[in-house]
Parts: sequence; structure tokens; C-alpha cells
Amino acid sequence: MPSEQYIWNVASLKEYVDKQFQLNQIAINKAEEKMDLRMEAMNEWRAQNKDERGMFATKQEVAFLTKMVYTGVGIIVAVEFFLRYYTALSK
Repeated sequence: MPSEQYIWNVASLKEYVDKQFQLNQIAINKAEEKMDLRMEAMNEWRAQNKDERGMFATKQEVAFLTKMVYTGVGIIVAVEFFLRYYTALSK
């Protein structure tokens, strides 16, 4: 801001406003550049996140595999029971 002693006239006021406009435009350009960099980084992160999510098992896959494990454990327990039962009978 000009000093208090500054005498305003149309030419000096126009010069001051033009200078402020130029400074504002420079600040806007810098902010746009920073925002572009930020958005680019966010897009990279989104793409990486999307790729990583594709590597995880879905809820349905986990449910199916869990069911298969429980079924397998149940079969093993049943086989062990029958083996012990028939071993005990043969003695």
C-alpha cells in the first residue's frame, strides 16, 4: 500500500491497480501450478490404490475359502474319528 503522503491521481491509481492485478495474477498462476501437481499426485495414488485393491480377495471369495477350510477340517475330524473307532474295534 502506498504511503500516506502519496498523492493519488487517475494515472497513479491506475498504475497501482494494474500492479496489484499483476501480483494477484502471479499468485493465481502459482496456486494453479501447485494444485495441478497435487491433483496429479492424487491421481497416481488413486491408480495405485485401485491396482492394490484388485489384488485382495473379495468377500465372496473369502467366504467360499472359509467354508472350504471348515469343510476340510470337518472331513479330517470325521476320518480321524472313524480311524480311531475302527482301530479300537479291531483290537
